[in-house]
Amino acid sequence: MHATRLSVKLKRYFFLGWLLEQPHGDVFMAHAMRQGNRDRLRQALPRYIQVHAILAGGLLVTLSRIWANAWPWGTEVLCDLLLAWELGQLFVMVCGLLAFHLEPLMD
Repeated sequence: MHATRLSVKLKRYFFLGWLLEQPHGDVFMAHAMRQGNRDRLRQALPRYIQVHAILAGGLLVTLSRIWANAWPWGTEVLCDLLLAWELGQLFVMVCGLLAFHLEPLMD
């Protein structure tokens, strides 16, 4: 039971897809669903950015300790790859949030 709640929480914090609904029905329903998805993302992105910024910061601290202690290069490469992945996700989310904030200015 506890593992199920933990997996639900992990999905919630790491993947934005749980928020979105698949469009179905006619054009007007699909448009309304797309608008609802956009609103959900606009509300959730700041929290996701905070979580991924904390993860990237933790990886950066871990990587600095690996460099300082001269651990094997395989550990360093793994941490480098994880940090690059986290920074990439963080960059995409920040761009998405920026697009949501600039969208009203374009109308």
